[in-house]
Amino acid sequence: MALLAASATTAAAQSPGCSGAPGVQCTTVEVPLDRSGGVPGTVRLAVRRVPARQGPSRGTVMFLAGGPGESALSALPSLSQLFAALLPTHDLVTFDQRGTGQSGPLACDAVRNARGATAVVYGTCGNQLGPARQFYRSADSAEDIEAVRQSIGAPQVALFGVSYGSRVAGEYVRRHPGAVSRMVLDSPSTLEGTDPFSLQRQQALRRVLGSEICARRACRPFSRSPYRDLSRVALRLRRRGLTASIYTGSGRRDRGRLSVGDLYTVVALSDLDPVLRAELPGALSSARRGDGAPLARALVRTIVGLGSQGDDEPVNDVTFTATSCVEAPTAWDPAGPPDGNARVAAVKARIAQLGEGVFAPFGANTVVMGGVITPRCLLWPSVSRPPVAGGDAPVPTLVISGAEDLRTPRERSLSVAGQYPGATLLNVPYTGHSAVPSDRSLCAARAAFGFLGGGPPTTVCPRTRRPLSVAPPAPRRFGSLRGRTRSARTLRAAQLTLRDLTYQLAGASRLRIGGLRGGRAVLFPRTRSVQLVGFRYVPKVRVSGRLRVRNGRLVGTIRVSGGGARRARIGVRPNGRLRARFSSAPGVTAAASESFGLPLLVPDDPPGPVVGAGPVPKIDF
Repeated sequence: MALLAASATTAAAQSPGCSGAPGVQCTTVEVPLDRSGGVPGTVRLAVRRVPARQGPSRGTVMFLAGGPGESALSALPSLSQLFAALLPTHDLVTFDQRGTGQSGPLACDAVRNARGATAVVYGTCGNQLGPARQFYRSADSAEDIEAVRQSIGAPQVALFGVSYGSRVAGEYVRRHPGAVSRMVLDSPSTLEGTDPFSLQRQQALRRVLGSEICARRACRPFSRSPYRDLSRVALRLRRRGLTASIYTGSGRRDRGRLSVGDLYTVVALSDLDPVLRAELPGALSSARRGDGAPLARALVRTIVGLGSQGDDEPVNDVTFTATSCVEAPTAWDPAGPPDGNARVAAVKARIAQLGEGVFAPFGANTVVMGGVITPRCLLWPSVSRPPVAGGDAPVPTLVISGAEDLRTPRERSLSVAGQYPGATLLNVPYTGHSAVPSDRSLCAARAAFGFLGGGPPTTVCPRTRRPLSVAPPAPRRFGSLRGRTRSARTLRAAQLTLRDLTYQLAGASRLRIGGLRGGRAVLFPRTRSVQLVGFRYVPKVRVSGRLRVRNGRLVGTIRVSGGGARRARIGVRPNGRLRARFSSAPGVTAAASESFGLPLLVPDDPPGPVVGAGPVPKIDF
């Protein structure tokens, strides 16, 4: 690698200790904490380079992760696989932005030792960081990009920014336009920072629930308007809550009371989880009828998924806070004194100006005070808000937007595209936030890497068939199932249970899964099998047995009993066909095929990720 200019120094750190992808090369780039020299200190940026797989390199693509605070190196294994398949002629370079991952991760005792995250905790954390807290801005990261570019000796780079990474890319290209050949901005944040009032999410919610998730009348069998269901459920939760039971991976029953804040959490995080989006309309319909179990299960699975990464959590909460509290367009001037009362008054004034209806159906208190910006920044110490980078950025740009993205929705992506002359906006059906890694059709990935490699921009991703069909509401009793005879309803109960199991496997972040109505399922990744122990989806109908995953399908034998169902032994065949033998009538058999429900396809390597920017598990409904 070439030597850096005077603004930074490099220190090579090759293997061992260099991991993340086959053939990866590692180095560090040391940059000033404060480039003005007013605050001493440096940051050592952890940089990784994956050389071109085919012939001499034709260029360098630099990947910028989101957050702020997300580790890029944690995404390198999956990203390098996509890169090797779709753009093997280019080098891939990425680095953990300052304060994240392996690049001087920010930490403070206040957050580390806190039992709960409060405004006081974050305010104390900001004071513990001292003057250094003000140098984790997008502008600082943009200059870090320049230091890395110089260190690798690349005359130009093509930038691939995801979410917040696209904001840093925009800052960089305005500062160093000649250093950028082209850009792909996936699920882009605006240059103005993350909106603490979540207006873009609120504005997109009706469209995403109605014309995206429930497109082609997918929800019509059980709901005329999922958004109306959402509004009715929110009203009920605000007035009196809703008690629901969930079952843990050990089969233990827990009861709790759902709040409107819980509902907001599920909806807000749905754009990260395709399984959750497929289940959401049915769960809302169930909750509207007083059955909170599907909604409670979705909430717990999402929270468990977020916390399942443990020490490998790729988002640094302190860095997220340090960046957001200086750049987000808060209702108060961040340069002013950290007076909580004055800042709360400013928030209330802004809400009054916007009108309470903007925050329907959750309410302003839930959306704003339950959001990720305002609670963290209410007592954050004084910092000066940096100016938004100005000027045109005449660089070929492709903006990619997931049609079901709520945090950076299509409407916002259109605005971002307008900031780059001649930019192309690509809308990706059936996809949420971080479209390139989560689009199962690979249209977004092919468009991104084809453009980064010098090709023309893709303008359309076709709307074909939804990868995960919308799940209907869970049945409340065995007698309500379709079927003229008890045997037919028993077979139907088995099929519905297996269909629900495939959804839970696709969304699993742990090896033990509780059934909706009881029992458990245990995953064995080494043998690619699933053990069901009294697993219940239809109330009181127990399903047990061991199933294997063969060519993406569940295969094996299950036993069904209880809840009014006939005792049966049911074979699950590779073609999705079920064949039952009933204990009370040994000579009687019955069969059901995929026409009763969805094909029973599950990941070849369960469990898959539940949320985040990782690829969707290999599941096809």
